[in-house]
Amino acid sequence: MTREEILEAIKEARDYVGAKEKAYRDGTGAYGSISLRSLLADLGYRPLQQNIIIRACAIGGFNYCVDPTISFRNHEGEWENPPRFACVWGYDQLRSRLDCVRFDWERA
Repeated sequence: MTREEILEAIKEARDYVGAKEKAYRDGTGAYGSISLRSLLADLGYRPLQQNIIIRACAIGGFNYCVDPTISFRNHEGEWENPPRFACVWGYDQLRSRLDCVRFDWERA
């Protein structure tokens, strides 16, 4: 995937959960939760593409419980992989985390 495709996928995911969040606030939708991997699958991304996008999100700063395949430092400073259930976020939480993803492509 190109950088542009990765950025578009992240924007698409952010827009999707943002719309779900708005529907809930407007009273036209239910509150829900989803993992980034499940969301990307729902948007039609294949497993390899999902891996690339998830890794890009981790590089961009969303590395805490983003996916069971991505290690993070726990409160004791040790590296661990989160359990699958810990990678499920409310729509508002996932949107907020995707909003914070930033890239320094020159160093990547």
